[in-house]
Amino acid sequence: MRIVSCLLLLIMVSAFTCNKDSRIVAAKSLPTYTYAQTQCADPWPTSPNDSVTAGNVRQYLKERGVEVSFVSVKKTSEAATCLACTCPSGKTIFVGASDEATTVKLLNQVGFK
Repeated sequence: MRIVSCLLLLIMVSAFTCNKDSRIVAAKSLPTYTYAQTQCADPWPTSPNDSVTAGNVRQYLKERGVEVSFVSVKKTSEAATCLACTCPSGKTIFVGASDEATTVKLLNQVGFK
């Protein structure tokens, strides 16, 4: 009985791992676009919580017809010492989306490169 339980557990873990890996590969195969987050001049609401900001970016883009496979926010440098809203926050927003001309155009209009 113990061997059967161990085998079932091994199969379940293997199945989960394979599914997770295939999603990662699918997401990484899409082009990634970047946006240098500002201190307070972004067109979507920002938050000290990066996952909240990522959700706001996803919603903002969706409302404009851009479907993204992932959104992540990462600190890539130190924040600028200036106090203007347009100064960089030191974070970069990454989105995965198709390379269709209309999608690229919409992302570029917002400031993604």
